[in-house]
Amino acid sequence: MSHDDSEVGPQYDPQRTTAAAQYQSYEDLWGWGWRPYYFDSNFSEDYYFDLYKTWGIGWALEALGLNPWATRFQDGENHIVAYQHKIPEDVLPLEDQTYIVNGKEYRATGADFTFSLNTKDGVIIGMDRTSPKEAGKTKVSPPVTGDGLPKLNQFSDVAWLEWQHMMSQNNGDIKNIHYFVSILVVNPETRAVVARALRTRNKRFLEDFPGETFERGTDEMNAIMGTPNIQGFAYMLVQHKAQLGNMYIKKIQVFTCQTAAEPPCIIAHVSKPDVWVDPGGGEVVRRDGGHNVARMHRIFAKL
Repeated sequence: MSHDDSEVGPQYDPQRTTAAAQYQSYEDLWGWGWRPYYFDSNFSEDYYFDLYKTWGIGWALEALGLNPWATRFQDGENHIVAYQHKIPEDVLPLEDQTYIVNGKEYRATGADFTFSLNTKDGVIIGMDRTSPKEAGKTKVSPPVTGDGLPKLNQFSDVAWLEWQHMMSQNNGDIKNIHYFVSILVVNPETRAVVARALRTRNKRFLEDFPGETFERGTDEMNAIMGTPNIQGFAYMLVQHKAQLGNMYIKKIQVFTCQTAAEPPCIIAHVSKPDVWVDPGGGEVVRRDGGHNVARMHRIFAKL
């Protein structure tokens, strides 16, 4: 994340000349079959917007000095957004919904990305994430797979385009990103990695916020960064260096979400470029006439 775009692109498989996201326009969402779900102002289920009781993250946000309320409530700053890969089913059954891109017909998958954007405090929260690949196998018949999936299919792309759109509408600073949050983590791979990371510190169980903090450059943080719940956030930084510069994730906190089941919550702290001392060592590379320093190194998780 702290390397230039020209250095990151060749690390992709297959190699690319740039790591930049292919989709940069808000209209790309609509073109690839994504539609925002508009929560009715009379929607009676206020519990869905309760970041304390329902999502278990309100107390942690409050402890960090961040606004803990959804915009549905007075003085709330967290705008909850849902994008679905379909049009309303009362218009046409999901199995019959199609759209055309570059002359090719695609089918809707029923995918759903629900997230929260706090443009004032710079907080992006991943809530419900069901990708087109996952939904295409289970929500429609016959399944939508392979080349039938939308090319714009990553959470990082959808969330970024909405973030960019909201900042544009409100004349905000697109670089105002300070925290990525993943809540109510149920993904088995992520939970297993978090459990292993805790065991390296002789911890058997997650604790309430602030929980356990893993710093940049440690094997534990590297492993958590590669999990399905955090990887999409990392991609958001990697793919938008033109807009964000070399912003990076400085540290990660893991702790229990304050709900009955107490699943993991993960907060990634985002930082602007600075001079960083790698605890694992590495080769120093200077850029911009020696004014900026970055370290090039390979990471091997040992959890």
